[in-house]
Amino acid sequence: MDISHDALSGITDRVVPLVKEWQSRQLEELYCIVWLDAMHYKVKDDGKVKHRAVYNVLGINQEGRKDLLGVYVSESEGANFWLSVLTDLQNRGVKDILIACIDNLNGFEQAILSVFPKTEVQTCVVHQIRNSLKYVVSKDQKEFMGELKSVYKATTKELAELNLEKLGEKWGKKYPLVMRSWQENWPKLSTFFKYSESIRRIIYTTNTIEGFHRQVRKVTKTKGVFPSDEALLKLVFLAYRNISKKWTQPLQNWGLTVSQLAIHFEGRLNLMCRLGLTPKGFLRHKTERMTYLLTLRKEANSKLIELAHSNGSRYSLKSCSSAELFSASLDLVNVINLNADTV
Repeated sequence: MDISHDALSGITDRVVPLVKEWQSRQLEELYCIVWLDAMHYKVKDDGKVKHRAVYNVLGINQEGRKDLLGVYVSESEGANFWLSVLTDLQNRGVKDILIACIDNLNGFEQAILSVFPKTEVQTCVVHQIRNSLKYVVSKDQKEFMGELKSVYKATTKELAELNLEKLGEKWGKKYPLVMRSWQENWPKLSTFFKYSESIRRIIYTTNTIEGFHRQVRKVTKTKGVFPSDEALLKLVFLAYRNISKKWTQPLQNWGLTVSQLAIHFEGRLNLMCRLGLTPKGFLRHKTERMTYLLTLRKEANSKLIELAHSNGSRYSLKSCSSAELFSASLDLVNVINLNADTV
């Protein structure tokens, strides 16, 4: 069935109020991890084809659930416009971001810290690797990459810095620009080393938001040039609506992940989120809670975690037995039920 341009335009125009309402909706006060990145498209403007940057902010809330916090269209990607994006998030209710994952755009980190000064910023290691390989001749790339992997795959920051120094000694004279870039950007590239392996895998790269971008491009790839900024925004929004239907579950092992984040960011996550529990009961059964607590003792940094610390629990994961853990879990159930009743 053929649909006229006017009819099609009328249909898509119905999306505009939905987009505006979505763009201005209130957000949560805290997001544990946020990825910020842009896609690039072509749009007709006054009869000329011009480039546009679509700024996307993808976040993980305290329950471990993914959401797109905002989409913004601008003429080009730059730190100044990112500053306006971050200010908009703040105006819509965001008070704190624990970790922000970004590419190496000049001034990006400063823009984030000017709005959310407590946020820890992680520059994408994969972006840094890609940029490095542009300046390494093809015959050296395999060897260089093999040795570079010992830097970003190191078990500790100290070992990574030692391996980076060795890398510089071997390749510094041949590729001074590459090595200088790693050394100058190291403070932003190495943030992830302070966290456990499960958190490192999530934040050391912007692959999470790039995966979202790939899904959006499957929808937008048939449009070489968009007739307007509004048309571009509408299609990206509709693609997001379809993609987000699958964002129904928390990230895998989120209970353990958020408990570790609570250690690093003490006082910025509440008790129930620290233990992977929502007011409606993320872990619904007593046996699940006991199993979860046992997992914490084995895998988390037990010397720092105290069970239900803010509720004055006498139990510690450092030395309690399985029976004590079970008893502690029952205490915790009562605390959670009390809190759930008041939410």
